[in-house]
Amino acid sequence: MRSLVFALMTCAALVGCSDKGKDFVGVWKYSDELSETLTITKADDGYRALAHIDKDENGYMDVKVFLYPESDKLLVTKEKKIALELGDDGKITSHLRHGTEIFVKTK
Repeated sequence: MRSLVFALMTCAALVGCSDKGKDFVGVWKYSDELSETLTITKADDGYRALAHIDKDENGYMDVKVFLYPESDKLLVTKEKKIALELGDDGKITSHLRHGTEIFVKTK
């Protein structure tokens, strides 16, 4: 009985320590007509993403969103809408704005 309780506690601890999406954390850049920075941080049971257009000094066009890991390669919104995809090439495809943008990790 004692070993069963220990096994259950171990399983519960492992489930709570999921690191799905950890490769998204960092600072990413998109360079086009409007250069953009995407900053992703770990927060609670998901991730916070801030997309900032570099020329927007006041942050009026910032996109701030909380995302949940669907897998190691996919972060989604609360409504399960695809937000960020991590490609095999190490780049992020963002669906946070209209259309898609490809970001490269800088930090």
